[in-house]
Amino acid sequence: MTNKSSFVPEEQWPFQLVKSHLETRSLQTENVWLGRIQPKYASKAAAFVKEYRSIQNEKLLHNQRLRRIQKEGEPLILEVILCPEAAMTRDQLEKILADRGIEAELSVFGVPAFPPLTEEQFSEWSKVWPVSFRRPVDRVEQLTNAQLGQLDSVMDEVLRLARQQESSGNVPCAIAIYDLDNDTILSLQADDRKNSGNPLHHAAIQGINNVAVKERERRMLDHDPKEERYLCTNLTAVMSHEPCVMCSMALLHSRIHRLIYCSPQPSTGAMQSSYGIHWRTELNHRYLAYSNWKGKSAPKLDDSIHV
Repeated sequence: MTNKSSFVPEEQWPFQLVKSHLETRSLQTENVWLGRIQPKYASKAAAFVKEYRSIQNEKLLHNQRLRRIQKEGEPLILEVILCPEAAMTRDQLEKILADRGIEAELSVFGVPAFPPLTEEQFSEWSKVWPVSFRRPVDRVEQLTNAQLGQLDSVMDEVLRLARQQESSGNVPCAIAIYDLDNDTILSLQADDRKNSGNPLHHAAIQGINNVAVKERERRMLDHDPKEERYLCTNLTAVMSHEPCVMCSMALLHSRIHRLIYCSPQPSTGAMQSSYGIHWRTELNHRYLAYSNWKGKSAPKLDDSIHV
């Protein structure tokens, strides 16, 4: 068992986590009807919200329902989110509240439209309105010095292979599919478009295919279903460059656990761009991505090349 004290803090890793577009987006708000009420009306206001649940926006539940306002020397006031602005007019809302004996000062107010996904978003958005925040457990990684050293050696192999392609006129991009737990490279593959004449033979596509072939051959010799692994499940992809949309989706479908690449491709990459394919909540798999390895550089590529 690994001693927790041997784990290296993430801020000391040689590469950085690539945050998704959801984690880097700025504050967006959605208008709600806000009611300023005295504490004695709190239970009635809560009953109203519960009764009119059908008009509530479930996507706004990360916002706390009320906040306390108390200035020095003044009585306590509660501000309550009653419903989305679009749910009813001021006149309609005033009548409903009056019928329930609730005295409220109404106003339209913009609350955070999305739940915060990072400490930075939580800190900033909470200044607008109190929000709930739970750091995703599956975004937390732990790596030891030994594992970081293993990954360093694998990246060196990948960059060496990528540079070899330059002299032959191939796209100087390469990938390793690596089993970190067993310190084993399952596939070391360069871009093969020129040699094969197939424009789809990017390094990542071919690397995943190599793993599939090896797994198929292994299953022919060993039929124990307990030993079967679906493509790249729990494996690490180490690449010289940020993969394109096609390769990023191929990695996703292969069920890769993490991707580490040396150099971004701002125009064609699918990680640090607005695509953020590695961490889209609407997809049925997500994987961690890291970039900008300190002290290492990949061969320079034209901005228009998809890798």
